[in-house]
Amino acid sequence: MAGSTFWLVVLLGMFGSLLGFILNHFLPLMLLRLNGSLPPKGSFGWPILGQTLAFLKPHPSNSLGAFLQHHCSRYGKVFKSHLFLSPTIVSCDQELNYFILQNEGKLFECSYPKPIHGILGKSSMLVAVADTHKRLRNVAVSLVTITKSKPEFLSDIEATTISMLHSWKDKSQVIFCEEARKFTFNVIVKQVLGLTPDEPQTTRILEDFLTFMRGLISLPLYIPGTPYARAVKARRRISSTVKAIIEERRRQAAETSTNSSRSKRSDFLEILMDVVILI
Repeated sequence: MAGSTFWLVVLLGMFGSLLGFILNHFLPLMLLRLNGSLPPKGSFGWPILGQTLAFLKPHPSNSLGAFLQHHCSRYGKVFKSHLFLSPTIVSCDQELNYFILQNEGKLFECSYPKPIHGILGKSSMLVAVADTHKRLRNVAVSLVTITKSKPEFLSDIEATTISMLHSWKDKSQVIFCEEARKFTFNVIVKQVLGLTPDEPQTTRILEDFLTFMRGLISLPLYIPGTPYARAVKARRRISSTVKAIIEERRRQAAETSTNSSRSKRSDFLEILMDVVILI
């Protein structure tokens, strides 16, 4: 009897989830029609998946890609779709996009699809709004200002550049986008965490960062083994690693006897601690 009840609950849960996905796919369109408002032309594609897979299909950076080209030629520059598990209005119209950007925070609110929040984190500057976004932006601006004012800023970038160029000597082929990503990452890690590319922590963070980037543009289904699920876990590991580094720096700062060293780390640490608390 208990076993039958368990499977009944499982079946009801699966049925409820499936019904929820179907309603999420079709209900917005039905409500718009009932209210007498018709969305732009377009297609929602498959239930649950929508048109996300076609949208994420790689294409040359100097083109719109097959998905946008096909939909723009068929439905116009503004069309409806279903992307990242959410009904979506896609705009390729320059004037409309300019109007939206000019009225951000007034008529429109900048945001990412909800499934992307799982990767970026609830308090990421890319998804945060209102006071939280303002605070994160102030932290980022302060961090950039302090970093650029450091005397060793340019010398660190030069050293990173020379090191990366030397690493290309024995390579028959260099993938520029990956190397550019590594260069940017190494500069940020050096300036923010004080880690060099040769340190084990840097390697671990880089691996998690690359996993994170691959999952950021993937189908947002949290199923173990998928790029999305791996990206969510990678972001958590990065957050834990950064927190551990900050705690270690704070402990070292407390043990430092010279006021100059303590002051230098205190300003830098204060910014990082604000970010960690928000995460």
